[in-house]
Amino acid sequence: MKEKIKSLKIIHLALCAGVISAYFFIDEFSSIKDVFNVSIETTEDYVFLLLPIAAFLIGNFIYKFIAKTIDKTASEEANFNSY
Repeated sequence: MKEKIKSLKIIHLALCAGVISAYFFIDEFSSIKDVFNVSIETTEDYVFLLLPIAAFLIGNFIYKFIAKTIDKTASEEANFNSY
């Protein structure tokens, strides 16, 4: 079981690193100061600001919805796929 969790942790870190790097490079930021200097001039800027927030909220909602259906009395291996 620990081998499965270790490999999932590596996959999770790789996915998070990919999303974060894509977010930084998608708008061709010239420096890290541009990330925190938010100036909303067009509607496209709203998308870049709201997309990560919406993804976080939707992900948490889906996880909580699925977690309600998990049988708490079952073994770890039986619940592994649910999580």
